[in-house]
Amino acid sequence: MKLKPTHFFIKFITPLIWKLFPQRKINAITRFSMIEKDSAVQLLECIRFTKDPKIQADLFQHVLEEFNHADLFESLAMSYSDKHLNLSIPSRENVITDTTTMEDFLKFYAYVHTGESDVNEDFELYAHASDDQLLRKIFLRVAMDETRHTVGTDKILVDLCDGNTRKARQLEIYSKIRRQYKMYTIAMKNIGQVVFNFYMAVLYFLIGPFVFQTARKQFRWNKREHLQFMQDQIAEAKNKI
Repeated sequence: MKLKPTHFFIKFITPLIWKLFPQRKINAITRFSMIEKDSAVQLLECIRFTKDPKIQADLFQHVLEEFNHADLFESLAMSYSDKHLNLSIPSRENVITDTTTMEDFLKFYAYVHTGESDVNEDFELYAHASDDQLLRKIFLRVAMDETRHTVGTDKILVDLCDGNTRKARQLEIYSKIRRQYKMYTIAMKNIGQVVFNFYMAVLYFLIGPFVFQTARKQFRWNKREHLQFMQDQIAEAKNKI
């Protein structure tokens, strides 16, 4: 498996983060559960775009397995946490609506296909991000299903294109470009946030000592003003009594 930049992070950084900050591991697994649930709901809408009973059955089987993955991740997250977890699906706009055309649907399903391939590789790496055997077992189980989904979604995509393999490959390439662009924008946003935090930290250490005394005086003044206000309120209340 060819390692991508995100794979290096999962393989080398994630194990350390999960070990030092257990709550981050719980949050990540919880997000996986929510994503799998949302994926199942979106895939369920795809069934109405085909009249072929075989494709409908395959799509519905995919939906059931996505819900099963969500349940596995949910149970795993709950086993690590002693607090109640918010595992509801957040409100969002459906990708597939009544106004979705067949061409838009094909682009969406090609995106699903490339996503199955990417997430399969990610789950295999996440399986080794912890020494926990239960976590490893669940991630490997889900990765195995996603491998099968990659083959299945590829076949369904070709069938939905009426057997036109060339069109299916073009849609696949288009969806890969979209995914790479999306990953790029997310990465740039995260890098920008890190740079911003760094500059703010530098400004804090450079300017902080010069504004400390002023801020301290302002805080004391606000504290005295608030105390006087409370005393006036108490006095007014006593006069009314």
